[in-house]
Amino acid sequence: MVQLSFELPEINREETKKVVETALEKYRMYLLTIPETRIPKITAAYSLISPSLTN
Repeated sequence: MVQLSFELPEINREETKKVVETALEKYRMYLLTIPETRIPKITAAYSLISPSLTN
């Protein structure tokens, strides 16, 4: 069995962190511009009305 190996390039942690935080901040700002009714829901929605089966 042959094991593949590869080397990852060195990264500048501080610069990478700064770029990622900037991108996340921009994403959060875009989320604030979208109305809440258009944002997908993450939690399930429950209803007290039982489903009706119609054939």
